[in-house]
This record gives sequence, structure tokens and C-alpha cells, in this order.
Amino acid sequence: MSINKLTQKQLSLLPNLEEIEQFREKGWYISKPIFSEFEIEQALIGVKRHYEGERDNLLPKKVNLTYNSSNNFRYDSLIVQQNHQIASLTKNSLIGNIASLLMASRELRLFFSAIAQKTPQKDDKHRFNVGWHTDKAYY
Repeated sequence: MSINKLTQKQLSLLPNLEEIEQFREKGWYISKPIFSEFEIEQALIGVKRHYEGERDNLLPKKVNLTYNSSNNFRYDSLIVQQNHQIASLTKNSLIGNIASLLMASRELRLFFSAIAQKTPQKDDKHRFNVGWHTDKAYY
């Protein structure tokens, strides 16, 4: 969907020139809320279904990566490819338009998707940080 097909409300959620420049300097962007409560509820249902073992699409076993640790951390890769409710979030035209503006590109591709879940820990013995960087190859 092109920017000229967005509603006035959607247009108001796009990053402004200052935010785009900050993204290019810092490498991150925090958007205004772009999903409705219903969309969030549906995504949470999708996550719950996924954690219960339901899959809308099956992937070859060698690429279906799941990691569960003893300290209440769970990581599932390629969730967008396996769950329709999560995939619907990525198909939101506003996300594509925001990404297009930030990256100054007319073409975007989803390379990798994952969901990380870390439950709150009350004691320091089980606390740890979730890093967003990996030195390993994706495939």
C-alpha cells in the first residue's frame, strides 16, 4: 500500500523528518501505537496457540528453532511463517510504510522472525538480560 492510500489517522502515525533522521543516526525508532486492542488480543491468542504447539504452517524440522532455558526464557524463530495471527501483524500496511520511510527504500523483505519470552524473576539468582545481537549465522 502506498502512503497516498493511508487514512489521515494512519498518516499521523508515520515518523516525521526529525524521527527519520534520529533513526538514521541511532539505528532505532519507537513508533506511536499502531495496533488496535483487537489486533493485540489476536496476536496474543496466536502466541498462546504457538506455545501450546499449534502451527498453521509446518516448517522443516531443521529450521524450526525453539529454545527453552531453565531460567524462564523461551525463544522461537520463524514464528511469522508458522502462525497466521502473528503474520497478520507483519502485513499491516502501516508497518511497511514506516519501515519504507525509515530505510528510504521502496522494497522491503522479511528476512527473519522470532519471539522471545522472558518471565519476570523475583530473585537475582535467576535474572539475566536478553541480548538482541548474535554472532552466529542465521542459517
